[in-house]
Amino acid sequence: MSDIPDGTATTTRKTFSRTTRIAETINAGADTVWRLLTTAATYPEWNSTIVSLDGDISPGSKIRLVSALDPSRTFTLKIKEGRLVKR
Repeated sequence: MSDIPDGTATTTRKTFSRTTRIAETINAGADTVWRLLTTAATYPEWNSTIVSLDGDISPGSKIRLVSALDPSRTFTLKIKEGRLVKR
């Protein structure tokens, strides 16, 4: 996986963009992980980059995100795709 500890965010900044990544080990089955990833209200409990996340996380829906990187702004994002893939 990564040498970055669970729950620690890393950010890469470029001139007109910023990418933030976070990893968290979840010792649970795929259905439980999918439920965590699609329940907006619980994101701040396990993702240190999220102050709040509101909305329905499903394709075509819009969510409202407040990031720890700039808590004075609210970003409205459209979910393009999302599906549970079991391996």
